[in-house]
Amino acid sequence: MISLKRIVYYIDEATSEKDEYMSIKDICGYFSNEDCDHITMANRISSQIHSHRNMFAVKKVIGRNFWRLSANGYRYLNKFKDSYDPITDKILFQPDKIEVF
Repeated sequence: MISLKRIVYYIDEATSEKDEYMSIKDICGYFSNEDCDHITMANRISSQIHSHRNMFAVKKVIGRNFWRLSANGYRYLNKFKDSYDPITDKILFQPDKIEVF
């Protein structure tokens, strides 16, 4: 299953500097190593985006939706961006539990 963290991470990676929007088809290109076909992957990504609409900004062009992160999405991303590995989809360490001696 494609997690919300991976979707947010890859959308930020592709759109943060260029100030552009991405379609679902473009987002699917980042998840080519998943074990499902393209239609299932697009449905899963679309479901995650529509479940968390407050994290994504939408731009409609001739009936098609294009997505990027909203302010809430950037706040969510900043919570885990430095300690997250998108390839394994895991948090590498928990910064609040690290002890310095």
